Amino acid sequence: MAAAPHFAARNDDMIVSSGYNIAGPKVEAVPPGHPAVIECGVTGVYFIMITLAFGLMLFQFAISWPACGSEDGLAIHLLNGFPGLNTLDPIQFLAVTYALLLIVLLLVHRLTRPAFGLAPGSARQNEERVEVISQGHNRLYLTAFTISDAITGLAGALFADLGVDSG
Repeated sequence: MAAAPHFAARNDDMIVSSGYNIAGPKVEAVPPGHPAVIECGVTGVYFIMITLAFGLMLFQFAISWPACGSEDGLAIHLLNGFPGLNTLDPIQFLAVTYALLLIVLLLVHRLTRPAFGLAPGSARQNEERVEVISQGHNRLYLTAFTISDAITGLAGALFADLGVDSG
């Protein structure tokens, strides 16, 4: 079975091959258009720039759409439900927030101690070495990203309660 071609990036804007000068963008435009290419991805700085561009477009759409509250934001009239607690009381809300903070810190501490905690850092330093030991770096990144999203979502849910009026 033949190895799949892998073109990571170019160091210069010009590639010299057999005396011919080949522009890097022309080489990069060929694989996505070829019928034998199943998928073609962008990594590194290019991926970051594309992600930022799409994020800014989505942000602009969200703040200009009247159904989302435009620039004033979406009005929330419901509280998060914690059984037996009134989160409108600042002391009870502080207690809930502090307890959740301690749980998250304990979880993060326990996740960073075993091999999983070291794996994303090793994948960041040397992706090929992680692939050799049969731990896919994409799976590690996805798991770390999912954990980060869960913690961020929890923080956002708690922050949303701060904007609810008691009246």
